[in-house]
Amino acid sequence: MDLHHRYPKLGFTSRAMRPEVYVGIPRRVEQAQREIADVDRRDWFRHHSRPNSVSNCSTAPPAASTSPRPAGPTSSGRAILADVDEAAHHARLVAAGAVGHLSIGCVGSATYSLLPTLSRRLTEELPGVDFSFRGEMLAPDQVEALRTGAIDVALLRPVAADLSLTVHTLRRDRLVVAVPVDHPLARRKRLRAADLAGADLIVHSADRRSVMYDVVLGLLRDAGVEPHIRHEVGETSTLVTLVAGGLGVAVVPKPVTALALDGVAYLPLAGADARVELAVAHRAERSEPHLARTVGIIQAMF
Repeated sequence: MDLHHRYPKLGFTSRAMRPEVYVGIPRRVEQAQREIADVDRRDWFRHHSRPNSVSNCSTAPPAASTSPRPAGPTSSGRAILADVDEAAHHARLVAAGAVGHLSIGCVGSATYSLLPTLSRRLTEELPGVDFSFRGEMLAPDQVEALRTGAIDVALLRPVAADLSLTVHTLRRDRLVVAVPVDHPLARRKRLRAADLAGADLIVHSADRRSVMYDVVLGLLRDAGVEPHIRHEVGETSTLVTLVAGGLGVAVVPKPVTALALDGVAYLPLAGADARVELAVAHRAERSEPHLARTVGIIQAMF
């Protein structure tokens, strides 16, 4: 499931920088410098270029201290100054991490439990950054999307160490068991991994190298349980929907409980090892200010 949500730019970004501003800037700056290099003439130029100036615009600018200069400001000169000022202002905003675009990919459990709060927090603190979001991504797909640039930041279940990525662990989520409300296990207050022996299991896809697939099977086998897998799915929402339909039980991170469906009960899973990490990741060589500020905001939420 892809959740694409684009937030409008606010304030200073409501008027996008025109492409022509960037084209030929060095040549135009040089031209502007030739026209207003003299300090007295530059002061005259700026004063008489102000829209609300009440000075007599027919007054000639002070004489240049060196070679002859144009008799007064030209419309092209005013446009050049405006474009240079705009480019400089935009550069300051970029350096401060106040503008830009970022795409954030979320693992399934974060899509439902974290994304609503995260999207609000980011757009409040960085209104000039244009955010888009992709939900229900499996960790291997997120890693590949980071490498190709399809997303800039990932909220994922950590995979094997990858030197091309910078990964910060945010928290360790407890695991719970999602069971149909009419299942015999639903009468329990708490479950152990051994209690799932013989139960039909619904798991994330092995073919798509899901991190949760390995976590769940490792947990069961450590408890001496041979998993009986009935369904493999790619999305957390589909997994919980199948549980609601009575097709089996599923071990999921606790934040999945935010996806409340009729017909599903969530039971705690006992054991110190019944946890899975949630992390934020981006490509190691990425160091743009707006990306750094975004990652900092995400880390501050935990």
